[in-house]
Amino acid sequence: MLVRAATLHQSDTVRARLTWYPPGLVQRAHEHEKAQVSFLLLGGFRETERRQEMDPAGRVMTARPAGASHAVEYGPQGALLLSFDMTENAPRPTGGWRAIDAHTSGLIRAALTAGQPAEILGDLAALPSKLSLRPAAPAWLRQARKALREAPEAIDIETAARQAGVHRTHFSRQFTACYGIAPSLYRRRWMAARAAAAAMSGESLAQAAAEGGFADQSHMARTVLSETGLPLSRIRALLS
Repeated sequence: MLVRAATLHQSDTVRARLTWYPPGLVQRAHEHEKAQVSFLLLGGFRETERRQEMDPAGRVMTARPAGASHAVEYGPQGALLLSFDMTENAPRPTGGWRAIDAHTSGLIRAALTAGQPAEILGDLAALPSKLSLRPAAPAWLRQARKALREAPEAIDIETAARQAGVHRTHFSRQFTACYGIAPSLYRRRWMAARAAAAAMSGESLAQAAAEGGFADQSHMARTVLSETGLPLSRIRALLS
């Protein structure tokens, strides 16, 4: 599969793009000519920036200055990103990826559905300069997260906890403390990413729902809409 991109907004100072990066794509170290704010809506990847490795996944955001260099390796479900390239009013770098809060989610929805990316830009000044620190995840939790990420349709949280050898309550608390998200929500987001990857590869929406592990197409549609602000059919049409 190839990278697919759609320009949602273009002006003298900002360009907004929706981009789908296919599973397994590797981008060697490269620089961006303009300051950029990126919102990861679905999927995930491994990123190396200034010798630091990060693996953002599902509904997080970052800001980087012009000239910043990074390398990216996309995961098994690919990634859907909303990015803003700016020449003025560049945001402060976040120093990593942070969760998208409810307010910013509303602004993203406005940008996607009403074509108003400027509404997001006005809120960027409030971005923190650094991410809040979280405890390091133990090996058993990293392995459990990897399993949920690679095959979310094949494993539920009860099973993940049992395979890790811990009680489900402890599993959920540790997961949330280390990764800032409940494991059930993390799994749901990766199911949505898996369904999106199937749809982008040419499968029907019904087939994509089954591939993602959803009970039916309606369940998948509600989840993708909740996560991205757009129906999966609209995302695929934009990027066709």
